[in-house]
Amino acid sequence: MNHIIKIILISLLFFSSAQGHEEINSSSQKLLQIIDYQYASLEQLEPTLLRKNLARLLIVKKSINIIKDSVSENRENGRSAITFQTMRLIQNLIIQYRFSQNFFGWTDPPSIFSIYTPNTKKLLADLKKSYENLQEVFGYDDSPYTKITANTFRQMNKLLDELEQLPINMELKVFLRSL
Repeated sequence: MNHIIKIILISLLFFSSAQGHEEINSSSQKLLQIIDYQYASLEQLEPTLLRKNLARLLIVKKSINIIKDSVSENRENGRSAITFQTMRLIQNLIIQYRFSQNFFGWTDPPSIFSIYTPNTKKLLADLKKSYENLQEVFGYDDSPYTKITANTFRQMNKLLDELEQLPINMELKVFLRSL
């Protein structure tokens, strides 16, 4: 009787572990589908942009590639395809989209400074849906704003401290200290 109970418990543990693994694989496949679509959309937009607008587009594309690399590296190293590091990268991409609402013309009406044109209307609308889907599937944590702000101020403080150590004009040092 004990053997039967042990077999049942081991089977349940194995099944729940396998089910969790399938769920993670499903999430990683969903992630890759979403960001692959976004990357392809950005590629289609690229030829329609002026040179000054390419920088933001390239930054978003780079973030997508970093997420793909993270998933691949995780798999190669025998880890879950989506780790905390990958989730942080996804959050960063979501933040980039959030701060690019005007750029992509996702406001109503589209900003005059956006990349929106009648020819790109559908592509931009589909990209927005994809971004919203990414946010829905993987959630969004507002705490990165606080962390990003704190890290930015720490970096500024460090740079100002380093500037103060340089042999520069005393008036400039006083001004830097006031910052």
